[in-house]
Amino acid sequence: MKRKSSDSPSTQRSTDENGRNADMEELRALLVSPEQAELERVDARLSAIENRDAPLEPDELAELLPAAIVARSQRDKKLAAALEPTVEETLRGSVRRNPTPIVEAIFPVIGPAIRRAISEALASTMESVNRTVEHQFSPQGVKWRLEAWRTGRSFSQVVLAHTLLYAVEEIFVVHNETGLPLVHVEQGGTDPLEDNDTALVTSMLTVVQEFVRDSLGGEAGDTLETVEYGDLLIWLESGPRASLAAVIRGTPPRTLRERFQQLIEHFHGDYATALGAFDGDASAFELAEPEFVEALGSQYEARERSRWKVWVFGLLVLALVAFVAFRFAQTRANWSDLVRELDAQPGIVVTEAGRAGGQWYVNGLRDPMAVPVDSIVARSALRGAAIRRHFEPYQTSASEIVAQRASRVLDAPESVDFEMFDEVLTASGAASNDWILEARRRAELLFAVAGYDDAAVENLDLTRALSQVDQIEGAPVSFPIGQTRPSDPAAIQSMVVEVAQVVAELQRLGKTVVIHVVGSATPTGTDETNEYLSRTRAVTLAEAIRAGGVPSETVAVSGVLEEQPSARLRFIIR
Repeated sequence: MKRKSSDSPSTQRSTDENGRNADMEELRALLVSPEQAELERVDARLSAIENRDAPLEPDELAELLPAAIVARSQRDKKLAAALEPTVEETLRGSVRRNPTPIVEAIFPVIGPAIRRAISEALASTMESVNRTVEHQFSPQGVKWRLEAWRTGRSFSQVVLAHTLLYAVEEIFVVHNETGLPLVHVEQGGTDPLEDNDTALVTSMLTVVQEFVRDSLGGEAGDTLETVEYGDLLIWLESGPRASLAAVIRGTPPRTLRERFQQLIEHFHGDYATALGAFDGDASAFELAEPEFVEALGSQYEARERSRWKVWVFGLLVLALVAFVAFRFAQTRANWSDLVRELDAQPGIVVTEAGRAGGQWYVNGLRDPMAVPVDSIVARSALRGAAIRRHFEPYQTSASEIVAQRASRVLDAPESVDFEMFDEVLTASGAASNDWILEARRRAELLFAVAGYDDAAVENLDLTRALSQVDQIEGAPVSFPIGQTRPSDPAAIQSMVVEVAQVVAELQRLGKTVVIHVVGSATPTGTDETNEYLSRTRAVTLAEAIRAGGVPSETVAVSGVLEEQPSARLRFIIR
């Protein structure tokens, strides 16, 4: 069998094609091999990112981060919200560690702004103060002060309202085509439009102008010149590319409008190129602000005042102020005198005194026996004033009050007085025996009394008994000469009754009584006879006294010689 040869035409052709393919692959590898490898690496990295199984390299992240931040910021605000706490904390930490770099960075911007704000605020304040002081001491000023009190406004506000002719408080320069603000200046310290957004205000002015033009008709060049907003006026001055809007309080003169016309004309001349190329960025017009600031300001009414009237009124006001000050000082002195008098009273202690809520007040302690506070106030220079007073009760150890309390507690008669010295209560005067005994018992219970002395108190019961004793002793019983029986037996009976009564009274008063009955006889007889007569007469009277109820041991008998034949009594009282 005959085999085919390997060098057949088809075989040869296949070999040639394979050779050419190999050559192409080799050529392709030489030409695109680097790019192919880079593409494969990028494809692997993208696959890894999608599968999140490998982090980005720092260099790769640095390349992607700026574009990623821009893309995310354009999409929503989540990135800003996420970074805000970190940025704030970073700034806070930086300022705490070293505030100098932050200060140096913001000083060129903040410094001029602060100085301008302070200077404008001080200028406005000084102008307001000057106007207020100028009318402080004048009849018109008094009228305006009453108006301020009635309306609830401050005095300076009322003065400015009456003396202000006009005040240019804000100026806007508005781009006619877009309605955006180009320049905005305002007086320091004013807030006429309640801090409305400047762009919103200027846009509304443009809308208002278009609304008026559409509603009322008119040509394209016609503009609105005046808008009233409460007590404010808005004057509008139009130009080819920009318009001026001035916020004015009061009644401005016509010449002010001419001033605004000149301002907008100069603005167009100075910034014609910037106005033509305006794309929403107003920074190119910042240098125009000083010229518009000069147009801000206020004009006050010039008043002709007579100096002598001002002086007279000022003197009257000063006299009134001096009088009020004098009265106030006098009232305060009277109040001090009253407080001192109250505090000096026995049994009164002032703990607090002063003035609160437009009324005087005094608080303290008062013994019930002390002088009433109302009576002290009634005789003071402040007797007609409203004084609030509150005193708590207490007991004092002041000698005057203790003596008064003793008189009341012991129910002393008007004839008895008390004094207190070194904690010893001394009584003087006259009282009954029963009161004297009861007072001795009850005096031990008195507050602040360590001892009681009533030696100076006369016992009225004892005094009456002793007076009766004197009467009995001064009335002897007479006997006939040579007789032992009395001339008047009834006289003996009367004496016996009196003696029995006085002895009983003296014994009740705690006294020991001894009665000596002394008989007497005339010396004309013998000694024996006279002794018998005198003794018998004494015995006769003594027996009568014993028979009347007087104890026998109380009666003693003796005899003497005298000119008269009699018998009399002598009392010994202990």
